[in-house]
Amino acid sequence: MPDLPTEPVVTPLQVHYPHFSTSAVHSGIVDCVAFCGDCILSRACHDNVIVLWRIEGFSSEGPPPPQSDAPTAQAVVPTSLDDQSRLTRSYFVPATTPECPSQYTRLLEFHTPNCGPQFFMRFGLHHVPGQNPVLAFCNAGGNILFWDLHRLSVYHDVMLALHDPQRDRTQPRAPLPTWLKAIIPRQRADMFGRIKGVREKRAVTAPNGARQSSASSSSRGGGGSGAPASVSSAGGAEETTPEFSAETLESWASKYSTEDPHEPVKAHRTESSAATFVGRQAAWSPGGEWCVVVGSSNTTLILQRWAN
Repeated sequence: MPDLPTEPVVTPLQVHYPHFSTSAVHSGIVDCVAFCGDCILSRACHDNVIVLWRIEGFSSEGPPPPQSDAPTAQAVVPTSLDDQSRLTRSYFVPATTPECPSQYTRLLEFHTPNCGPQFFMRFGLHHVPGQNPVLAFCNAGGNILFWDLHRLSVYHDVMLALHDPQRDRTQPRAPLPTWLKAIIPRQRADMFGRIKGVREKRAVTAPNGARQSSASSSSRGGGGSGAPASVSSAGGAEETTPEFSAETLESWASKYSTEDPHEPVKAHRTESSAATFVGRQAAWSPGGEWCVVVGSSNTTLILQRWAN
């Protein structure tokens, strides 16, 4: 440690500039930021989303950059109001090029409804070796939201396999994860007393090789390169796997698809408390067994992840 000054310091001895800074990811006041590997999770008030993004050119495995190379406000002179350097400065990508047109990339959004203008609402990320990374957040309506980030990559692989044109559809497909459940529509009688939805229910419950129903899915159903084989010129899918209805595929995509970085991913699980409870901070125990949420009314919520 350096010797502390014995007299008042009028000017700072050294100014440390950040190697990366941006005001382009959020428009509101940022109140929570965390690393997830080499990516970043962040949240700001008014957004109603948690954003997953990355700094282009950054790697935690690389050597620390020298402090003298950090970009400063005087290092770049903007040429126009549209110049991205007005919003983002990066040591890792000092200037955009055709090979790297952006200094950061927005990857995904997680939907956090019912937050409004609330400030100081912090998420918690459980990210330890050997366990699935799980994101937790409590909104202003007493809802504790959870996302299992490992499911996103598993869902992508599942959709690639389902839409694989080389797959032998006469053979039973591999079993789906237990959290991917088909939606069976309710049976409703029309004005003549006939039951609706029987055909779709039979198609969902029939053996894999005997399913005959088909429907159209949304453009998010495939998740990236796993899109259906037949796609319209407008970008929407015109064909789906015959095993599952459009309602089922849309429900899966709303929770697990990473195709559109601006389409918020809904929570994989929601636990409810009092509707007037405003969550301020979510945190995990080191082993991931307990999730603790503190908030308004001097209240602390303790949730057990695995029941005994």
